[in-house]
Order: sequence, then C-alpha cells, then structure tokens
Amino acid sequence: MWKNLSIKTQIILILLIPVIGLLYLTVTNSTNTYNKYTKIDHSLQNIDNIAKLSKGINLINDERGLYMLSKYDSNKKAEYENKVKETNEWFLNYKTSDSTVIKNLTIAKALLQKVRSVADENQITAEKIFNQYVSINFFFNNIIESQIIDCQIPEFTKLANNFNCYNDLENTTTLIRGIILNKVTHKTTSPTLDALYQEAMIINNSIEFRLTNFEINGINAELIKYKKSDEFKSFLANSESIINNNTNNVTIEKWWNLSAIIVSKISKLEKDNLNYIIDYAVQKKREAFTSVILTVSLLLVLLVINFILFLKLINNTSSTLLNASKLINKIALGRVQSNFTLSGSAEFYSINNSINDLTNAIKEQINLSTKISSGNYGDTIKLRSPSDTLNNALNNMSLELKRFNDESNENSLLEKNIIQVNKSILDSKDLPAFGQDLCNILINQTNACQATFYIKNYIDHNDELIKIGSYAANLDTPKTIQIGEGLVGEVFKNNEQRCYNNLQENYSFVSSSLGKSPLYNVLITPISYKNEVMGVIEIGSFENFNETDKKLLINLADTIGSAIEVFIRNEELRLSLIEINRKNNILQVQEEELRQNNEELNKHTLLLQQSEEELKNQAAELEQTNAYLEEKGSELENKNNIIEIKNTDLMNAQEELNIKSEEIAQASKYKSEFLANMSHELRTPLNSILILSDLLKENVAGNLSNSQIDNLSVINSSGKDLLNLITDILDISKIEAGKVDVYPEETVIERVFSDMDSLFRAQMEKKEIDFKTIITENCPRNLNTDIGKIEQILKNFLSNALKFTPNSGQVTLSFDSGSQKQEYLTPSLAALANDEILAIHIIDNGIGISEENKKKLFQTFQQADSSTSRKYGGTGLGLFISKELAILLGGEVSFESELNNGSTFSVFVPVNYKPLNSNQIEVKKEDNQKFEEPAIESEYPNNDKEFVDLAANIKDDRNKADVDDKTILIIEDDASFADVLMQVAHNNGFKAIIAHQGETGFQYAKKYNPKAIILDMKLPGIDGWTVLKWLKEDPELQHIPVHVMSGMKREKLAKEMGAFDFLVKPITPEKLKNAFKSIEKKINSIYKKVLIVEDDVELNYSIKELVHSSDKNVICLQAHSRFEAENILINEAIDCAIIDLSLPDSNNIKAVSDLKKISKNKNIKIIINTGKTLSDQDQLELGKNVDSIVIKTTDVTERLKDELLLFINKIESTEDLNYKNAPNLSGGEILKNKNILIVDDDIRNIYALSAALTSKGAIISTAFNGIEALKSLEDNSNIDIVLMDIMMPEMDGFEATKKIRENIKWKDLPIIALTAKAMKGDRDEILKAGASDYQSKPIDIQKLISLISIWIYK
Repeated sequence: MWKNLSIKTQIILILLIPVIGLLYLTVTNSTNTYNKYTKIDHSLQNIDNIAKLSKGINLINDERGLYMLSKYDSNKKAEYENKVKETNEWFLNYKTSDSTVIKNLTIAKALLQKVRSVADENQITAEKIFNQYVSINFFFNNIIESQIIDCQIPEFTKLANNFNCYNDLENTTTLIRGIILNKVTHKTTSPTLDALYQEAMIINNSIEFRLTNFEINGINAELIKYKKSDEFKSFLANSESIINNNTNNVTIEKWWNLSAIIVSKISKLEKDNLNYIIDYAVQKKREAFTSVILTVSLLLVLLVINFILFLKLINNTSSTLLNASKLINKIALGRVQSNFTLSGSAEFYSINNSINDLTNAIKEQINLSTKISSGNYGDTIKLRSPSDTLNNALNNMSLELKRFNDESNENSLLEKNIIQVNKSILDSKDLPAFGQDLCNILINQTNACQATFYIKNYIDHNDELIKIGSYAANLDTPKTIQIGEGLVGEVFKNNEQRCYNNLQENYSFVSSSLGKSPLYNVLITPISYKNEVMGVIEIGSFENFNETDKKLLINLADTIGSAIEVFIRNEELRLSLIEINRKNNILQVQEEELRQNNEELNKHTLLLQQSEEELKNQAAELEQTNAYLEEKGSELENKNNIIEIKNTDLMNAQEELNIKSEEIAQASKYKSEFLANMSHELRTPLNSILILSDLLKENVAGNLSNSQIDNLSVINSSGKDLLNLITDILDISKIEAGKVDVYPEETVIERVFSDMDSLFRAQMEKKEIDFKTIITENCPRNLNTDIGKIEQILKNFLSNALKFTPNSGQVTLSFDSGSQKQEYLTPSLAALANDEILAIHIIDNGIGISEENKKKLFQTFQQADSSTSRKYGGTGLGLFISKELAILLGGEVSFESELNNGSTFSVFVPVNYKPLNSNQIEVKKEDNQKFEEPAIESEYPNNDKEFVDLAANIKDDRNKADVDDKTILIIEDDASFADVLMQVAHNNGFKAIIAHQGETGFQYAKKYNPKAIILDMKLPGIDGWTVLKWLKEDPELQHIPVHVMSGMKREKLAKEMGAFDFLVKPITPEKLKNAFKSIEKKINSIYKKVLIVEDDVELNYSIKELVHSSDKNVICLQAHSRFEAENILINEAIDCAIIDLSLPDSNNIKAVSDLKKISKNKNIKIIINTGKTLSDQDQLELGKNVDSIVIKTTDVTERLKDELLLFINKIESTEDLNYKNAPNLSGGEILKNKNILIVDDDIRNIYALSAALTSKGAIISTAFNGIEALKSLEDNSNIDIVLMDIMMPEMDGFEATKKIRENIKWKDLPIIALTAKAMKGDRDEILKAGASDYQSKPIDIQKLISLISIWIYK
C-alpha cells in the first residue's frame, strides 16, 4: 500500500509524525509548567504560614519574658498585659485554609490560656510556668515542621528550612534570655533549666551548619556574619559566665536590655530573609507563567513555518526528480561533454555530484583511450574504488604498452650504441686511439663525466694493466695497475662487473678550469675475449648508473675484447714488420757494402795481374765481411731466443708466485698445527707439575714443612698462570685460523649490564674506585648476538681500567647506541642505522697512553711500554683478542687517550649479528634454549689463599655452631638480605653462618660443614654457578643440600648442577618460610639422627666421635638420663638409639621397651651398649625390642662401629637419596686392585699419573706408544681401563684406539683419551675414533680419578 502512494503523499505522512510529536511535547510541557506554578503557589502559602507562626512564637516568647520580669518589677506589669492582648489578637487574626493548622492552633491557644490562668493565680512556681511556655513553643515548632514538609518543590522546601533556621535562632536567643533572667533573679537554677540551656546552646551551634547547608545565593551571609560578631559572641559569653556563676555584676534590667537588642537584630534579619523568599517565589511564579506563554507561541510559529517549508519541499522534490530523470537519459545517449546541475536539497546536490562524477569518469576513460590509440603510453587514471575493474584494466594496458615501447627504445638505443662503437673500432688506427675514442663514446652514451681504459700489458706480458685511454682523468690516475690491486684489479681478476653508487665525497673528483666536483658513482666492467679477460673500463658519473648502462657495457664487452685482440695482433704484426724492416735495412746496408766490395774487387781484378798479394788481401777482406754478416745473423737469432727465454721466465715467475701463495696458506696451517702441538708439548710437563704439586701439597706422609707446602702452592699457582697464558695464545691461534664459533642468542642489554656490574663492583670498591654504570635512553634494549664474546671484550677493557686506574679514581661503563660515532672502518657497520648499533664505552681517569705508544695497542704481546708491563703485569694479548672478537661479531673497537688524563675504550657491534659470508661457521643453537649457560670455572680455590671476607664482622653463629647443630651457610653478597635470612633461620631453629663472597663461602663450607647451604648466583668475584659446581664435585661437601636463591630464572640449570630447590628473587615472606621448611625436610632425608643415652660424659662423647667417623651424614643427640632420652624421643624422629642399661634414673630392661613405645619414630633401631652381664632371660627379653646388643669389652669400639655401619647401609638401602656416599667415586676407593694401562710417550706424565693412581690402590701398566699398548692388552687380559695419550710416535692415540675397537674382545673396554690438543673438533674426533671419554691436559687429577671410577663402576 505504501509503495502505491505518490512521493508527495509519502512526504506529507512522514512529516506529520514530527508535527504530532511537537504538539504532544508542547502540551506536556505546558501542563508541567502549570503544575509547577500551582506547586510554587502552594509552597509560598506554606512559607507564609511559617512566617505567621514564627511571629506567634515571638509574641509568646516576649509574653513569657515580660511575665518573669513583671514578677520582680511591677512597672513591667502593664507591658506584660499589653503583650497578652497582642498575642490574643494574633490568634484572632490568623487566617488559613489548612484545617490541621487551625486545629493545632486551637489546642495551642487553650494551653496558653491555661498557663496564663495558673500564672495569675500563682498556683505553681515561675520556673514551671517558664517550662510550660517553652513546651508551647515546641508545639508551634512542630506545626512549622509540618508546613516545611508540605512544601511540594524541593527548592522552596530548602528556603523554608532556611527561614526556620532564623526562627530557631530567635527562639534560642529568647530561651537563653529567659533562663539567664531566671538565674539573675533567683541567683540559682534548676536541672531542668540547665538542660534547656544546654539544648539551646546545641541548637545555636547547629544553626550555622544548617545555614550553610540551606544556603541559596548568599542570603544567609548577614546572619552568619552577625553570629560571628563580637556583640553576639559577647552575649553568649555573658550567658555562659552567668550560668557558671563566674560573674554577679549583671542586673535584671541590664540583662533584659542587652538581650532585647540581640533579639531585635535577629528579628530584623528574619524579616529580611522572609522578604527575600517571598520575592524569590513571586519571580518563580512569573517565570513559570512566562514559560507557558512562550511555549504556546513558539509552537504556533513553528507550525506556520513548518507548513510553508513543507509545501516548498514537496514542489522542489518533484521538479528535481524530473530533471534527474532527464539527465540520466542524456548520459544514456552518450552526451557527456557538459556538466549537469540539479537544484534542490543536499541529497539532490549529492545525486548531481554523483552524476557529474560518473560523467567525469567516462571522460577520463575516453581521454585515456584516445592517448593510447595515438601512441601516448604510460598515463593512468585514478581508481574510483578497489573494485574498479574497468579503470584498472585501462591502467594496466597503458603501463604494459609503455613497458613494451620503452624496451623497444632501449634495444634500439643499445643497437645504435653498439654500431657507434663498431664504427670507432673500424676508424681507429691503433690501441691508444681506440682507447681514447671508446672513452669519449661511452661518456656520451652513459651521460658520465670521467672514464679510464686499462688492458693487460701485451708488450711486457706481465701481471699488470696499462692505461690505453681516458676521459677527464685526474693527474694522479695510475698508468699501470697490478692484477688484483684495488677495485679495477679485482674486477679483472674475478671477471665480474661492479657498480658502486652513492660513494663518499672524497672518493674521486672531476676538475675543470673553474673548479672541481666529487664523483659519487662508479661502474667498472671487465672486457673479455673468448672467456679470457683482456681489460677493464671504469666510468665515473654524477648520477647513479642504471641497468641500461650496465647492460650496454656487458653487451659491448665481447665486441671490445675482440677489437683489443685484433689491435694487439696488429700491433704485434706492426712490431714484427718493424723488426723485419730493421733487419732488411741491415741486409741492404750489408748488400751495399758487398756491392762496393764487388766494385773494389773488379778494380782489383784489373790490378790482379799487377799484384797477387793485393788480391789475396782483398779476398781476406771479403772473408771477414762474410764472417761479419754471419755474426749479425747469429746475433738476430740470439735476440729472438732471449725474448722467448724472458717469456718463459715470466711464466715461471707466475708459477712461483702461485707456489708462494700456496706456501703461505700452508704456513698458516702449519702455524695452527704448531701451536696445537706446542700446546701438547707445553701442557705435558705442565701436567706433571700441577699433578705432583697437588699430591705433595696434601702431605700424606707428613714429612713436609709449612714453608715447603707454601712453595708447592706457589709452584701450583704459577703453573695455572702459565696454563692461562697458553689458553690466550691458543685463542689467538683460533682467531687467526678462523675457527672461532659465534653463538648468537636473544637477550636484553640489562643482562650484560647486571653481569658486568656484579662482577667488577666489589673489586672497584676494594680500590675505592667510583664505578658508574649507565644505560642511556637511546641504547638498544634487545640483542641477538654472542653475549659471551661481548662480555669477554668488556672483561678485558674493565680489567685494564681497574688495573691502570689509581685508588679513589673513577671508571664509567656506558651503554649507548651508535649515534655518537661519525665514521666506521667496518663497511657492514657503516651501513647500519644508529639504533641498530650497540656502543659500549669504558671511561677511566687512569694513567693514559702517550701518542708514540698508541700504535702498539691491539697488537699481540704489546702493551703501552715495557715499564707498564713491569709495573702492572700482563701479556698484551687481551686487547688484540678483544679487537678480533669485535671484528668477528661484525663490529670494531676504538680508543681515545691522553697521557695522565685517562682513556676511553669503546666497542661497537651490530644489535643483530649476521654472518659475514657463507663460509662462516654455522651458529649452533637449540630451539628451546633461551639463554647461554654461564661460564663456570673449573679450577678449585686455593685453600691456602686468604680472601677478603666481607662478612668477617657479622655477628653470626660461626663461633656457636657445633657439628650436630642444624647449621645453615648463607652465601649472599647483599648484607641486608643476608641478615634477613639469618633472622628467619633463627626463627626456624637453625644456626646461621654468613659469607658475602663465593671463595669465602666455599672455604666456610669446608671449615664448618653446615647441614644446608643457601646460595646466591650473582656474587662478586667467583659467581654462584662456580661455587655450586665446586660443592657438588667435592666428595666431602657434595651431600650438603644447596638451595639457590637468585634474581635469574635458571631453575632448570641449577637443579641439573645439583641444587635441590630454587627461588627467584624478589622473595616473599611466605616463600621464604616454605623454603626453610623444604630445607628442614631435605636435611631430615639426608642426615640420620642417632641418640646416645649414656650417663658417663666421656664415654658419651667418645661414642659421638665414633658415630661421626663412621658417617658424616649423621646428627648426634646426647642424653645422660632416661628423662632426657624420653624428651628427645618424643620430640625428634630418631633413627637409631645407642642405650646404656645402667642409667641413674632407670636400671632395668623394661625401660628400653618403654622408651621404644614413646618414640616418635616407631621404626627406630635400638643398639644396647652395656657392661652388665646379661642372663639368657635378659637377652630374650631385650631381643623383643632391640636390634643388637654390644657388651662393653676390649673390642667394643669395633663392634659398635660395625653395628653403626650396618644401620647406615640399611637406611641408605631403603631411602631414595639424591646423593649416595657409597661407593665414593670421587674419592677413588673403587680403584683399589684395578688394573690401569697408561699409554703415553712422556715418562714424566707416566710417573705423575702412576704416583696419583697407585696411591688409590690401582695396579699400573705402561706403554710408550700405540704398538706397545696393543701388545700389553694381548699379554694382559685383566686390564680394566686404558688412559690413552693422543700424540705419540710410531702409532698415535687415534690409530691405537681404532685398532683396539676392531678387536671384539676389547669392544667394551673403557678408553679415556688424554691430550693437550685444544683446537676445535678435537673432542668429536677422539670420541669418533672410539674413545669412551675425554680429559684435556693439564690433568685435574681429582676429575680424572672420578672419571676412571665412573667408567670402572659402570
């Protein structure tokens, strides 16, 4: 139905909807406004009632006051009677339509009449009359409250409450006046009046708050100001003083006059407030009435305007739609040349714009099609939307046609240029002319400005290039270039075109008479003939070379090469022709001489007859001439032979150069092998020194003095220093041989910052150096590079800064981006943006470096000067290794220094490591590995070396701890956190010992043998990882449970290394509490508790020592009576009890049964140790409750020890412990009576290893090479393990191991390879050859014994 209506009808119906809504809103608004008007009128009537009631209250108050005053002043009687009349008139004149108010007023009037009659008859006291007057006032106040509540508009309710505040204040004032008047007249008061006074004061104090709460437009400002005035405050103060009997000089008349003034002023303010409220209400009524009039008027105006606009809209819409239909018909007929205009509303303008957009789009398509048809390709039109298929197709067609046209033009231009070059070849007479012409032609064809043309030296046939042509070349352009020298020589050598655009300004210059300008772009192209490079053309330009330029020169290369070959052949022919002509000239001269000689001969023939002797002489001359000609011919032949010999020499020289190059490469290989072999030869005697010095230091025989042991410590320490030096030399060898692996990992810069700060801060503070560490805002935060190598560089730099900075100096470690560096020597680094480069600066104010010594830095075995080396030590290898490592990471190092003013060493590396070439060693990184394992030191600390103990002055429990106490060692560098841990340990029943350093912590573990250890990972000096490794490799300490608390999230690694639990800092109190519970549980699972019940103190102590000598993992508790034993058994889970039957408070067998019943551990093992003679009945009775009985005899110690060992082994067999002490693989007990074959060509190693292993009970066999080893194995079938050296004469360890594995009976024989070879891949090669395990020299004898024990135990 709606569709069948005309658009005019539809618009009318649509527009009627808002008109109806407008009428509804107008009527609703008028109704609401009228209701508001009536409510305002009602509220105003209520306020008028309140004002009248307030006046009545004031009249009653005045009547009450005059009554009391007339009792003591008869002159006031007349005033009292007049006030009574005035009050009666108020009741008569009060008119209201509110029946409730009329009813209440009638009651109030009756009460008032009753009070007056009682007062006139003097039936009650004045005080009671006063109270009845007050109750009437309260009755009036209730009426006022009901009127306030009845106000229907909140705003007027607030005004009514505001006016009531004035009324209450006036009532309160008159009430105080009456109470004080009673006090002044009677000189006393009653509790009732006191209560009324206090209530009046409360009302007075609350009025100010009420006035503030009901404030509107500042109407209460005057009253609040008056309440704060001195006059009102004085009134209240006088009242308080009178009521408290503090003054007696106030008369009745004076008080009445004073209070009357106060009441009159408050009454005036009350009237002003009422006037304001009435005026405000009248204004609101007027506004409501005006709003109704305006709303109705506006409605009428809007309806008229709406009707007019409505008719106009309908007419415009109809006409515009008709015009739009006509325009669309024109477009359909193809008339798109003119713009169309539709009048009407914005929507019709939008339709008009859409039609014009369509017209313009069709025009653009027509224009583009016209351009394409006329051959003007490449123009495009704008896509109207992503789905504009037509415009997109037209654009693609135009661009494709342009591409085809450009390619055609390029090919045409290329053919034209090739023709021009070919013409130059034909026109040129020789090579120089051709070279010059070719440079000129290429300059024009490539829009370049400088060119040079070099070809291989065809004259001398040596390995150099000679210049045969140039264009605008500089004076310093070389005439000859060696093959492989510079870019030109490299292009010739590699036969590969090179293009370099956007070079630095100082690369090259083009000059003229007016000046010079730098070149930024170079194109170097090799010229070849039949795949043999003939020459090189280098072109320079101000503009970048494009692919067309490159393609042109590549296409011309073969043509130019052929031309060069032709010109060279022509030149050789020309030179040959010159040589032939020269020889012909010589022959012609010789022929002329012969002719002249012949003429002379003819003359002489005529004279022959005259003198035979003269003829003979001439014949001799002729013979000499012929001999001369033959000699000249021989000389010519010799010269040709010499040229051939020279050519041969040149070829031989080239071959010699190639051989020398191969010899240099071989020498580098030999050097690496030499260093590896020297490592073996150096480490072999060093191995003996370290092993034997370690063995002697133990002083097993006890025949060495303390000074001798100290000397052995020096020998051992010096050997280890020598080992470090060898390691540095091998690092250099690896770097130079290109065998250093790079292991990039993703991490954050804060990790490097934390590692360096924790590693060096304690050392800096020890020298009182101000060590500052800074990370700038620009510093890259995320890294993907080899963090280990970066930290190795920083360790070298910071160690030097620490070494060369005096006490109280300053060292700064700064992490920044590459924004401060202007130029880089490394091209790959220069190509990176500043935020892709990590810059680390180490700044110190140390001794500095002089100018003449700066050149020595970063060279191997070089320091600033010899005096520095003597004063500060060092080998000079660190800086060289640091420089090479930085280069390996794609970066570089730099330094600035001034003598006596400090130095700044910097390292710049890419944030994201990228291999420099495809030959780079492949980075090995496991998928799930998120961090590199920390570098863990393998060398044990020197027990004789004293470390600075930062916890030496801490008041811990080191002097109170006993071997059986629950003692915990806290290794933590944070002193405050260590104190917290110690306090928590005390709260959990532990004794605590604190160490702030790793070395000190390890020594304390050896010294105090704690029951558990809390270990931090980030320690100064030796870190926590190394301490954990030491603890778990030490046979005396490996059973101690270690709880790691660290800020690094490396729980998996810590537990793999032997820690039983791990907490990540920061640690909450709850986690700390749970950690100590975990430690307590772990101690109980590792340590057995033995109770010794013996009344003999000395015997009790002896048994305790016996228990500890049997197993260190035992905690002994001592009791000297049955009472003490009962307390321990009830509270502790005792594993074994050694009980004497002869106790002072228990001397019977039944006591043992009682003790077992009360024991907390129901599976307790009981050993009876007694000197009593037991009957069979006694033994039978004891057998029910005890596990064994030991009688105190001469061998009681051994018997008791056997029982304890049996108990301990039984406990271990039933418990699942992480660290079992039997067998002790690290102690070497398992080596006893084991046959070990040592294969080594060095007698010193054999002696050292034999001495160490025979001390553990091993049986040693020896062999000096692989052949003897095989023979020994054939002769002795009882060999349990073979220690095989790798580098030996006749048959080395590799071949010997392979031979052993080929024999089926030796397939499972353990073979441990011992070698000093330290190059990459040694371990893999040795294990691949068949070795079971690998130990590098110098040998750590303790590790070797552990390794041998493991393989034998398997």
